[in-house]
Amino acid sequence: MFGRRTDDSNFYFVEVLPNTHSTDSLRLFKQVSGGNTLLGSFDATLAVGDVFKLEITDFIVGYSGGKDSGVVLHRLNDLGLCSGVLFLDTKVGVRQTKQFVEDQCYSLGLPLYTREPSPLSFAYVAYCLQFGFPGPRMHSAIMKILKYNSMKKFAQDPRWNKTMAIVGGVRKSESQRRFGSYNTPITKETPLWFVNPIFHESQESVYEFFLKNNIKKSPTYDTLGFSGECMCGSFATKEEAMLIKKVDPELFELIEWITQGIKKFGTATAKKYSKWGATSDFDDVINQQILENFFTPEEQANLESMELNTCGTDCGPGTLRGMNP
Repeated sequence: MFGRRTDDSNFYFVEVLPNTHSTDSLRLFKQVSGGNTLLGSFDATLAVGDVFKLEITDFIVGYSGGKDSGVVLHRLNDLGLCSGVLFLDTKVGVRQTKQFVEDQCYSLGLPLYTREPSPLSFAYVAYCLQFGFPGPRMHSAIMKILKYNSMKKFAQDPRWNKTMAIVGGVRKSESQRRFGSYNTPITKETPLWFVNPIFHESQESVYEFFLKNNIKKSPTYDTLGFSGECMCGSFATKEEAMLIKKVDPELFELIEWITQGIKKFGTATAKKYSKWGATSDFDDVINQQILENFFTPEEQANLESMELNTCGTDCGPGTLRGMNP
């Protein structure tokens, strides 16, 4: 049997069932606050003496160019455990940050896997033409379009043979949203494993390692205060547009072009939210209808952890950028 135990109500365990049982013979569970969640299963005919390993052997760091993910990247690389870096190029991110990530991977000698949304030319623009610039409550939907679908496809690549986990810099205390139900450093969102090794570390501890090891972060922090690797607009302010113009004039021009496109070709709903920072926020009924169109029932049940693991705190001010600088 297998176990990783925090206390009597929070642990991982494997269930082994007889060959005659209709359910898969090996099942991995996570128990949090006394409730069990099935993380994965495998069916095989078992014999006495058989040994099975349910393990992760490939650790890919989801790197945004920020402090926390930078600390995780360097720690794993120092231990020889980093199999590579995943960067999600949403095409609405600051180019400086993409270049920074590329430079960091080159200097560390690590393979960089860059993934883009598909279909690329319509992913973000099509959403804005239908709904306008996304607001906080629509962040999960635009997150799936720009990031999660690409991340999921990457995880399903046969090269990983289901042994890959995406490693991030999520910390329990770093944002207001993480004081909610998200309380575990390891989660499984089929087919994605998310591992956050600094989940329980303090801001002071992370900063100490960051400074002591002279780790760099994207130069966009000096102007924007965050990496800007995805500027979907969900948590944008009107003042932010001028900062984007200073950091990445081409991205600013894209935002202006989308604004004009919404005014000319957008739906009646989209035209209400055609200005950057004046973002859409629908009522509960419409919001639920949209979520049902974008997510499967299983994905809706895990929406909070999907959103946090996929986007971290760099998407916008307020809840997702966190309480601490």
